[in-house]
Amino acid sequence: MLRLNITRICLTLLPFVILLLWLGLRPDKNAERLNSYSSPKSLTDRLAYDNSSKETPDFNPNHKIVFPLVFPIKGMKFDIIKNIPDSRLPGAARLYRGANATHIGVDLYTGKCGLEVVSPASGWIISISPFEEFPDSRTRDSILKITEKAGFTPEPVLSNLHGISVVVFHGWNDAGEGFYSRLSHLERLSSNFKVGDFVNRGQILGYVGATGTSAQFKTGKEKESGCHLHFEWHVLKDGKDTVLGLKESDFNAKRNLYLQLFSP
Repeated sequence: MLRLNITRICLTLLPFVILLLWLGLRPDKNAERLNSYSSPKSLTDRLAYDNSSKETPDFNPNHKIVFPLVFPIKGMKFDIIKNIPDSRLPGAARLYRGANATHIGVDLYTGKCGLEVVSPASGWIISISPFEEFPDSRTRDSILKITEKAGFTPEPVLSNLHGISVVVFHGWNDAGEGFYSRLSHLERLSSNFKVGDFVNRGQILGYVGATGTSAQFKTGKEKESGCHLHFEWHVLKDGKDTVLGLKESDFNAKRNLYLQLFSP
């Protein structure tokens, strides 16, 4: 009788055991969705997966910079600076964002997006602007009206106009001058960088784009013609943060200062 009861219990439980085994062995549909998920063409699509070294040297505030710099666009020669128009150099007027607004940095136009942007010298990332996208050109133009009335570009607006950008602190020279670079309008970053990451001289940081500019809303050749790298070189000296070439009145003098950065 006992054996008969055990047999009946086993037969009763058998369907439940089979069901549990089936649930455990079947493919995980949620995992499949995650593995096949492709994000839209937005900020999340442009921030690439991490492909950099996981080992980051501790930040060294006394790091020594090494000159000359590597030109920040891979495959391009630094002597193109000789022919950069005045309007793309530091100190050039930027009337579209305020009567007193000036350009801070050098615009390096490439004629197409996607070229590799590299760190001009080794150092540590001290800021990343992931870029809160303008939803459309109308919104961008409306926000720029703030600058027209103010006569200059308030920092929150200027930050958004940089698009995706990264700032790298490169260290000091023997004269006690500190240096950092800002590289802006990137189409995307090359890695999931974070503040404090160490980058090597010549390491790929991202790719030339048009984020933050009016060209981001265009397509085809119109967009490609607007793709460029906005490059700033900052000097920390005597308690001040100065952009190289910003105060010089002669535009040839500005070009020569930037040529010297990359000249052997």
